[in-house]
Amino acid sequence: MISHTLDRGQVEQVLGQVEAVTRAVRGIEAKAGKAHTYFTVIQGQREELARQAETATSIIDRISDMLNRRSDNALNFLVDSLDTVANLVEHLEMTIYDLHLQAAPRQIQREFGPLVVPVAVVVLVVTV
Repeated sequence: MISHTLDRGQVEQVLGQVEAVTRAVRGIEAKAGKAHTYFTVIQGQREELARQAETATSIIDRISDMLNRRSDNALNFLVDSLDTVANLVEHLEMTIYDLHLQAAPRQIQREFGPLVVPVAVVVLVVTV
């Protein structure tokens, strides 16, 4: 049988080290508690940010859809307007051809030439 005894200095040294370890463990527990609190706050912020990002994405999608519809409507209107203008110009060309103005003397062409543009503009304004 082995017997060992500790003197008072050794006992106080061991107790001091145990107390130091206990303080260190308590410090670690306190820091772990703070870290848990921070992680909880960060998780809440992340969820809020994700919700806000989804809302922003939804708003942008609605704006994009609205702009697409409006641009389609504008392009359709423009195409229809150009078709109307092209038809009117074609009818004007046919009318001028039917009047045989190309065979008219140059003097008459010069006199009626400036009247063609205002007449075309008036026809466009009235029909469109």
